[in-house]
Amino acid sequence: MVANNLQSLKSKKLLMATWNCANKDFYQNRDWIQIFNELFGKQVVFSPRENYLRFGKEKMNSLFLKLVKKEQPEYIILSLSYEEFYPETLLNIKKMSPKSKVANFFGDDNWRYEDWSRFYAPFFDYVLISELDNTQYKLDRIDKKKIFFLHGINPEVFKKLIVPKKYDVTFIGSPVRDRADYLKYLITNGINLRIFGEGWSNFPEFKGYYGGFLKSEDYVKVINESKINLNFSKSALPEKGKNDTQFKGRTIEIMGSEAFLLTEDSPGTPKFIDKEIIFRDKEDLLKKIQFFLTHESAGAEITSRLSGKIRKTYVWKEQFKKFFKQAEKDKSSNRVLDITPQKKIISLNAQQLNQSIGHLKNITADYKYIKFNKEPSIESKWRNFFQVYALEKSNKPIGCCDYYATSAALGEYALVMAKKSFKTEAIKDIKELFSISQLLVTRDYFINNLSLFKKLYIGEYDYKLLQDNLAFVSIPLISILRNIKNLAKTSRKAIRMLYLDKLYSLKYQKKIFVNPYTYKLAFSLIKYPLIAETLWSTALDKESREKAKVAQ
Repeated sequence: MVANNLQSLKSKKLLMATWNCANKDFYQNRDWIQIFNELFGKQVVFSPRENYLRFGKEKMNSLFLKLVKKEQPEYIILSLSYEEFYPETLLNIKKMSPKSKVANFFGDDNWRYEDWSRFYAPFFDYVLISELDNTQYKLDRIDKKKIFFLHGINPEVFKKLIVPKKYDVTFIGSPVRDRADYLKYLITNGINLRIFGEGWSNFPEFKGYYGGFLKSEDYVKVINESKINLNFSKSALPEKGKNDTQFKGRTIEIMGSEAFLLTEDSPGTPKFIDKEIIFRDKEDLLKKIQFFLTHESAGAEITSRLSGKIRKTYVWKEQFKKFFKQAEKDKSSNRVLDITPQKKIISLNAQQLNQSIGHLKNITADYKYIKFNKEPSIESKWRNFFQVYALEKSNKPIGCCDYYATSAALGEYALVMAKKSFKTEAIKDIKELFSISQLLVTRDYFINNLSLFKKLYIGEYDYKLLQDNLAFVSIPLISILRNIKNLAKTSRKAIRMLYLDKLYSLKYQKKIFVNPYTYKLAFSLIKYPLIAETLWSTALDKESREKAKVAQ
């Protein structure tokens, strides 16, 4: 029953527009919709992912704002995925519906905060975070009264099932970081292992151990059918000099289901979790698996105790009720952003860059920051704001943003992700992906390191040496004319091919054979084998086929 102090919500409306909320196997659909239906008089659901794949980014943003204007919801809950909403859209929410209180759920802040979350947080009335530590937000002067911790389960979904234990050890998840190495080690040492999740079909060595992707109901069933469930805590991208682990949702889902868990060590792990079920390396994990497979009663005792604590502390419904209780009392509104940097910025081309240091000191004397004009490009009006903000908050001398790669025929055909390039690509691939046009640098650092920037301009530098000085902005802030042939030379881990998204929307709108874009792309197949290769690999990829189902 809804608490009396939340009865006011029964006369109000909530708009939920989290990225994947139309997917019934995604927790925000499975768990949150039910909660909001109970708390509010009316709930409206808008799927950014579904509308993006069907109509494209621009139309999706337009449809969202039209819905906001029509419904005038008292609350809007978002969970941004990457760059699906224009910053202008987030600002215009208040223009369309002045009374709306807007909250965004930020997950993965331990590895996404500095290059992503920090830039979007000021746009919202409230930030909902999945880590107990909110230090980064407070250091960036986000009002602590606007920050709420949310991390939970739906106890009606994650519960104990009376099923036989079919598996000795299971892991459910994707093959990021060193997970494959851990699992190979366990198999080599005789552990009877079963693997589920997306991405493992690309690892032929796991063919006999891989059980495919699990639907929601099968996910909970497999957890209960396993004697030991594994959880790895490392985040998707490594962070040099930092602890790059996080408290994963899978941890509480397993323990909330009264199933036994072994989890990788992480500072974010709640202190009430027994050290006996935390592993620190491969050898420690193997030793603990061998012990608990032969001492099931010891595992059962730990599981029973921890399950009760999880169900008391980590429940979505109770946490949302606390949030809305405080939000109902709050009468203040979000800050108004001034997107014009107060510091002057100058853009340098090749001719200017090759002048003497004395000349460069003179022409840059009245400027705080330097950027570079190498290839033909179009800047977002947000570029200066976000990159200056990144340098001021990080105290680093160089800002590096994501960019859209463009061609005359296809327009913005690829999204190139800066941080992912430096974290996952080989140096030779970074060289092909990187453009000095992505950079904004403090004037002092530029003058003191002029030879560095001259080398960067002509592509003669060890890019890995840049990492410690870069403040990444994982938002595409510039569109750069880039030859597709150059991107074809890379491993493309850090590239998203946008022409695929365009094809999804043309197919849904039944315009694929009448739109000129299709024929321009077909011509490019001949000129650039990369496109044909990408289309073929996409046709074989299960996740891409799932996108195609959404856009139909």
